[in-house]
Amino acid sequence: MKPQKYEIHSDFAYLIASNLPNEMKRSILFTFLFTIITLSEIYADMTGQVLLVYLTKPLIVLSLLGFLWKNNNLPPTEYRWLVTGLLFALAGDIFLMIRDTDLFIPGLGSFLLMQICYILIFQKQISAGKFSTRSLVIGIPFLTCAFALYFLLFPELPDLLMRFAVAIYALSIAMMTWLAALRRSFVSTKSYQLVLIGAILFMISDSCIAIDKFLVAIPFRTLWIMGTYAAAQYLIVTGLQKTKQTD
Repeated sequence: MKPQKYEIHSDFAYLIASNLPNEMKRSILFTFLFTIITLSEIYADMTGQVLLVYLTKPLIVLSLLGFLWKNNNLPPTEYRWLVTGLLFALAGDIFLMIRDTDLFIPGLGSFLLMQICYILIFQKQISAGKFSTRSLVIGIPFLTCAFALYFLLFPELPDLLMRFAVAIYALSIAMMTWLAALRRSFVSTKSYQLVLIGAILFMISDSCIAIDKFLVAIPFRTLWIMGTYAAAQYLIVTGLQKTKQTD
């Protein structure tokens, strides 16, 4: 009597092979690949494998651009701003990953331009609404966090240029997160939740960068900085694709 043979399937392979809609399969596959890219970059940076960092870090944003090209659901203007923002983010990643020279200011400038692109997208999505006292109250926690961190950083910032650049950037990311929070009445619940969480993670990632660079070294800095950064970009991009979906 021949022994019975069993086929073993991983959960991931089962999901891909199942009767899920093609759009959901693509989303699962992209999420899996994006996670692998992000973890590879974190591992490479933490183990000092510079060439692998140079390969994997740009792939974080490049993969999002590829996903967006294949799965865009945004109006043309918002799509262009999102692509432009991701291209600025890619430039910022490249500036900050170069080890031979300090390109912090060009990197900061690139991410500032990215934040402005995101601000324009969010502002356009809430343009039908009117600012109210409640709108201002929603922004208080984000602005407070930005000003508090800048207050702590100020004595350690080396010169006037850095103080000005960090101040403008802190204000821009607080504004971006504030506008993400104001989208609630104008987009689907899923889009609102994903984008807002992504914006908050962006604030956390940038705060970790600033604290690590100017105040005190953060243990496992790459894990905290790149983990929150990659998750932020992923959530904002995928969340924007769900803007008009019903709840």
